[in-house]
Amino acid sequence: MTLGVAVIEIATLSSPRAAQAFVDYLATQSIACQLRPEGQGVMLLLHDPGQESHVRSELQKFAENPSHPRYMAASWERSDNAGVRFDYGAPGTGLMRNFLLHAGPVNLIVLAICAVVFLFSFLGMLGYVRYWLQFFPSIDALTGWQQWRWLTPAFIHFSFMHLIMNALWWWYLGGQLEQKEGSRPLLILFLLTAALPNFAQFLLSGPNFGGLSGVVYGLFGYVWVRGMMAPTVGLSLTPGLTGFMLIWLVIGFLGWFGPPMANMAHFGGLLVGAGYAATRSINKKGLAE
Repeated sequence: MTLGVAVIEIATLSSPRAAQAFVDYLATQSIACQLRPEGQGVMLLLHDPGQESHVRSELQKFAENPSHPRYMAASWERSDNAGVRFDYGAPGTGLMRNFLLHAGPVNLIVLAICAVVFLFSFLGMLGYVRYWLQFFPSIDALTGWQQWRWLTPAFIHFSFMHLIMNALWWWYLGGQLEQKEGSRPLLILFLLTAALPNFAQFLLSGPNFGGLSGVVYGLFGYVWVRGMMAPTVGLSLTPGLTGFMLIWLVIGFLGWFGPPMANMAHFGGLLVGAGYAATRSINKKGLAE
């Protein structure tokens, strides 16, 4: 069934099989719902906004007693009449499907660019990558014609682990943002948290830096603040992830591990992302959404 603009995300259920039983039960009441893989579970999608209140009420009953015979009976009835509708996928395809479903076009394009740039670096062309993509060599060059240099240091990574760590955070946080609020806010956030923190890092240490981590900290700041100020949007971070990101930020400034990190880009990204989230979360009356 093709999803339309009226589709409503009801809830994420951890068990696909139990979720299918609930969808089958709703179908016996002529309520059309669909399941979409979401993280480690499935998202329940409703096609008729007028049925939302009833579906949420039924979901509460289901959560209290998912093993009730009426749900099993509905599954048997639907299976006999229409076959199995929830596709678990061929072995090995579930991970990739979930990866793609979590990400949007902006998320995937940035990941692809980072991968291509790293491939060139890995093949012995790091010098060319730096020549064309690193930040401006001097203050005087900021007004020159190579304006892409405001952003392109974010695509440069100096090791495979550097790339993987940044890419995973970008996918996780950026995918969450793009799924909940669309591609435009993610693109704007990328532009802001690449350019401004890059400039701050340049002022501190010169042009020899790179990586997506400033943008990642911008995403962290955005999701963190947006989740607190506008919780109905659906963006959130666990306390553990929040603590990890803040501790890692402090460790970077202390210089306890390996070569110096682009700490000013990290901190600047956090401030820019948090500021952008606060701006978007305040309506014309000055109240959180």
